[in-house]
Amino acid sequence: MSLSAWLLQCSRLLSPSSSRATRRRLNRRIRKSLLQAAIEQCRLTSEMLEDRVLPATLSWVGDLNSTWSANVAGNTNWSGDTLPTDGDTLSFSGVAAGTLQNDVSAGTSLSLHFNSGNYTITGNSIRLDNAGTDVIQVAGENLLQTPLQLDASSVDVQAGVLDLQGAVTGTAGLTKLGSGTLILTGPASFTGGTVVQSGALQVDGNYSSTDPISVNSSAILAGDGSIGGSVSLAGLLNPGQVFGASAPIGDLQVASLNMTSSSTLK
Repeated sequence: MSLSAWLLQCSRLLSPSSSRATRRRLNRRIRKSLLQAAIEQCRLTSEMLEDRVLPATLSWVGDLNSTWSANVAGNTNWSGDTLPTDGDTLSFSGVAAGTLQNDVSAGTSLSLHFNSGNYTITGNSIRLDNAGTDVIQVAGENLLQTPLQLDASSVDVQAGVLDLQGAVTGTAGLTKLGSGTLILTGPASFTGGTVVQSGALQVDGNYSSTDPISVNSSAILAGDGSIGGSVSLAGLLNPGQVFGASAPIGDLQVASLNMTSSSTLK
């Protein structure tokens, strides 16, 4: 029955000429129909919320342009034609590499996974506070020019070079993992300290926080920038750059330096 026919029938049954019993039966039918409609609406709303809230892994395909939030008739730059939202992991695997613009809302919580190099990420700030490792780089050289907000964040540069060229703020510190090189080129003011478990941390900018940096025995501290906190060094201190055939020796300024018996100076 169409909606107009159903409404016409209801109006006739509710007219003064209808019996009281008929009107009572119709009222019960209306209440039942409204309840069923409300239950169905709740089910649909719940499914929509699940689709929007549950974290997902999105792979960059870049078949529209270079912006993260592009959406043309339901077609996006991401796998599954979805768009990034809080809690998602964004994966970059060499497809449509180049300079990409993060134009999703500033401060969106995301994890980043670079399977290859030649990506430069610009645009709005990214919050790194998801569970697990916040940034993973498997290979290549990549640039993050977006501002980053840390919260007990971990960055795993398994190989290659990941250069953080935007401002790095936040609390609860940073843990550097992996045998590759993480560069702090932009201004870094995050608190909570830094632990370099392996690979190299290269400070080429101003790391102004006075919280400590701890460098494990298998790790390297390098760069030609400045560090406002104390450095506890069990590994290698290598002022200057640590990658490239002509990596120069430079001046790395630190507030204080504590070298253990296992540490070395290049």
